[in-house]
Amino acid sequence: MPNPREYAGMTYDQRESRLIVFGGWNNGWLDDLYSLNVAKIVGPSYAITSSEPALGQLSGKSKITIRGEGFKSSTIKVFFTNGNKPIDTFSSKTTKEVSAEFVSDTEIYCHTPSFEDFGPNECVV
Repeated sequence: MPNPREYAGMTYDQRESRLIVFGGWNNGWLDDLYSLNVAKIVGPSYAITSSEPALGQLSGKSKITIRGEGFKSSTIKVFFTNGNKPIDTFSSKTTKEVSAEFVSDTEIYCHTPSFEDFGPNECVV
């Protein structure tokens, strides 16, 4: 843990998801370097702001539009997880995966998977 300081140099290394702090002042100039991996804090390079419609058929195949920022034209996967709590890891027992289509850097769409295995329930997209 670095000592308290002011006038330190700080940068973010996007490639390695690291916050880097160099030097600073604390009753004398410091000549030290600290690095902190912030990948879990920073999150992905995109942000989702909305998805619609809010409800779909239990059998799936409903078109869902997802809006946000930072979408890229590449292979896009959307995960539908049974329940109402966000999760960090996916399990085939609780999560269905579908491919999405890129529309723009602010919009993608996909078709919902069948949720008949889980029954009528909320899901996290």
